[in-house]
Amino acid sequence: MTPLTFHILKPTDEDSIEQISDWYFKEWTIPKERTIVRLANHPNNDVVFQIVLGKSNKLIATGGLYNNVGIFQAHPKFKEFSPWVALLYTDAESRNMGFGRELLGKIEEIAKEKGFKKLYLFTFTAESLYIRAGWRELERVEYKGHDTAVMEKTI
Repeated sequence: MTPLTFHILKPTDEDSIEQISDWYFKEWTIPKERTIVRLANHPNNDVVFQIVLGKSNKLIATGGLYNNVGIFQAHPKFKEFSPWVALLYTDAESRNMGFGRELLGKIEEIAKEKGFKKLYLFTFTAESLYIRAGWRELERVEYKGHDTAVMEKTI
């Protein structure tokens, strides 16, 4: 079996940043330029870190730890919580193979090493993944027309 590789994305990883911007645009219509600027200028007050997961020298998943997430615009009360696991994405060909769970575990591990005690996230598509990983629902809200779970985990 081909081993998985994880690394923290660097601002100079231009090819990976381009791939991630394509994925985020296709999945969530996040403008490519916004993602490129965001990831090419981290770490900062917004992006704590971004991880990429590879297999056979191919990028298959990504996600990160953020201080500023989209739900703040609709529900500013969540600004009191930080940081947020956000923008977890697995390439369509690699879904349902456990890579999202692996990536989430790595994000939690690095966050703990950085001294964080509690993490947050929101989802309307992968709630069962997070519940299986020990996350608990903090609140349910309407976000972008979806019933969305806001979740937390002590690490």
